[in-house]
Amino acid sequence: MVTSLLDKKILTGRKQTEVVALLGTPDTIDTNRIAYKVDIGQRFGSGRWLYVLAIDFDETNGIVSNVALKD
Repeated sequence: MVTSLLDKKILTGRKQTEVVALLGTPDTIDTNRIAYKVDIGQRFGSGRWLYVLAIDFDETNGIVSNVALKD
């Protein structure tokens, strides 16, 4: 699912309320960024390795300006 969000640019042009309606409550909310912890199937040792889907919003219009997957 995360790969589809990034590759197909599904979040591009959306406001924060639309993103939250699509993905649910974020794990972190900052002024111009929300973030979700995501499991993309990577393992580290015997445990899972969580990534962060970080979504930035333009401060002037509130529209998604950047989407990145970070470890």
